[in-house]
Amino acid sequence: AQHVVVDAGANSKALVVLRHVGTAVLAQNIEFSVADGANLTVVSLQEWTDDSVHASSQQAKLGRDATFKHVLVSLGGDLVRVTPSTRFTAPGGDVEMYGLTFVDDGQHLESRLFVDHSVPRCRSRVNYKSALQGENAHGVWV
Repeated sequence: AQHVVVDAGANSKALVVLRHVGTAVLAQNIEFSVADGANLTVVSLQEWTDDSVHASSQQAKLGRDATFKHVLVSLGGDLVRVTPSTRFTAPGGDVEMYGLTFVDDGQHLESRLFVDHSVPRCRSRVNYKSALQGENAHGVWV
């Protein structure tokens, strides 16, 4: 199991790349805290070997006028489930969430995303795509 916390301080700008490679059985929780006026871009790459299992919860919390971009690319693994979510805590937040999976025969690659719009004057853009190759390829996005 793995727990990672990324704090983007007030008015900061950063790019974080999470590259998952090799063979693993991994349960993962990643928290992104994007403070007021901060701009954080995260690229999460799943390039596992064919026998890997990966379950990852990737949660972002955005402050006032914060900007967050999350790019999820899943290309490998036997079973990979990534659940990116964003929660606004103050007005003016902006999130973009993009996902791409390329699923081969016998793989199950899944994205379960959520954006909590409980705060006024916040904006989100979400776009996820999957390509399947093989009779037993399973690509899921919810």
